Amino acid sequence: MHPGAAWLPRARLSVG
Repeated sequence: MHPGAAWLPRARLSVG
């Protein structure tokens, strides 16, 4: 897993 995948799910939760 690349570091980018770490903020991807977190960003979606923040937007949602």
